[in-house]
Amino acid sequence: WNVGTYNAIFYLLHKLEKKDEINVFYKGQRYKYRVVDTRIVDPSQVEYLTRKTNREFVTLQTCWPPGTTLKRLLVFAVRVTD
Repeated sequence: WNVGTYNAIFYLLHKLEKKDEINVFYKGQRYKYRVVDTRIVDPSQVEYLTRKTNREFVTLQTCWPPGTTLKRLLVFAVRVTD
C-alpha cells in the first residue's frame, strides 16, 4: 500500500477524550464505541494489544509524538449498544 496516502489517518487521535464516541463501519453495519482510556507506551509494550477481556472493545494506535517512532498512543474504547 502507499504509506503516503495513509500516514495521517490517526494524526488527530490525541484529541479523543474519555466518553467520546467512536463509530466503526463494517460490512454496512455501524458499531458504536465509547472511549474509556488513553495511554502513551513504548513500542515494545505489546501487552495492551494482546490482552484478553470479556467486553467488546477496540484499541486504536498511532505514533507519538505524531510523525515519530518514539512512542505509541493507544486509545481504548468499549462497545455501546442503543
